[in-house]
Amino acid sequence: MSDTKKLLELTRTLIATMGENDLSEAEWRMGEYRLTLKRGTATAPSAAVPATAAPVDASAPASVEAPAPAPAIAAPAPSGEAPIAVTSPVYGVFYAAAEPGLPPLVTVGQSVAEGEAVCLVEAMKTFSTIPAPVAGTVVEIGPSNGEEIAAGEALVWIKPDATHGGAA
Repeated sequence: MSDTKKLLELTRTLIATMGENDLSEAEWRMGEYRLTLKRGTATAPSAAVPATAAPVDASAPASVEAPAPAPAIAAPAPSGEAPIAVTSPVYGVFYAAAEPGLPPLVTVGQSVAEGEAVCLVEAMKTFSTIPAPVAGTVVEIGPSNGEEIAAGEALVWIKPDATHGGAA
């Protein structure tokens, strides 16, 4: 997984954790990266990935500011609901299609029914079908086909249908 995808996933996880625990600020550091999230500000999100591979001055880190309340995974949909992340239950390998050579189970912009298979995860030569938790529209697919994924990693984001009665 690329550093950018890892940072995006970390940002989403921190935002969700902030909301679940009513935190007003969270910070994470690793190597040349530093990510700071604050609720209650009016600034728009900005990237926390260094612009070059050169060493980064730790006294002038990049940050991500999240407006209050802490958003769910992405900006709210017109229906007022934010997309719901479909996460991996285990560490394994992400597969978009049921078999090599077949089209992906879902694509961005596709409508899905609750319980419909959106991807597969292979762990220890066992394949698990991952279902959509809600009916809606696929708005993002995170990992690439055949990419290693972590337990809890977001795989697909679904914007719930307007008839959905409350997001995660």
